[in-house]
Amino acid sequence: MQGRSNTNFGTAVDMWAGYDDYLNPDGMIVRSLVKFDTSAIPVGTSISSAALRVYMVASYDYPSTPRTITPYRVGSSWTESGVIWNSQPSIAEAYGSASITSEAFGWYSFDVTNLVRGWVNGTLPNYGIMLRGPEVSGADSSWRSFSTREGTFPPQLAISYPTAASALQGNAGVPSEELGRAIFEMLNSKPNADTCQDSLYLFSGRKCLARP
Repeated sequence: MQGRSNTNFGTAVDMWAGYDDYLNPDGMIVRSLVKFDTSAIPVGTSISSAALRVYMVASYDYPSTPRTITPYRVGSSWTESGVIWNSQPSIAEAYGSASITSEAFGWYSFDVTNLVRGWVNGTLPNYGIMLRGPEVSGADSSWRSFSTREGTFPPQLAISYPTAASALQGNAGVPSEELGRAIFEMLNSKPNADTCQDSLYLFSGRKCLARP
């Protein structure tokens, strides 16, 4: 979270992708990192398909608006408990983007077959995946929020290969750190109604914070 550039969110129950101007002060550009241990798959195994699956738990946007979320290969090392905006890893090529409409909660899948093939055959180091949304400030700012392994629906990496099929997913973790918890509670501060606010930009409508 660019607006919290020295804060680690490694134990938060949700992770965001896009641009935030809902929080005060703004979170600004928000990006998410996930990593899976694929060492159980023998080196050189022929990968038929691989999909990153994440569950959207909240969104901030104009109602019924689609946004493109894209996974990127991470190009350098990082740790869940140590990474902050100011020490984020490098970003390499993109894989399998998906259009995700605000308020359309549930599972979304991204084709990362070629990335996982690289991990398994040894041509690409496995530093994980970064999810990014439109990083646009102002009237068109928005974000999508996905469950982390500490949340109800941990991210999954579903891999198919000729002799077996497996789903590698995160495990439940410890409760959120204070700031992560505070942000998540803010999302759920109005249990019976979505939270909307007028855009600061004339004629651009109302953006809403929504969750199931």
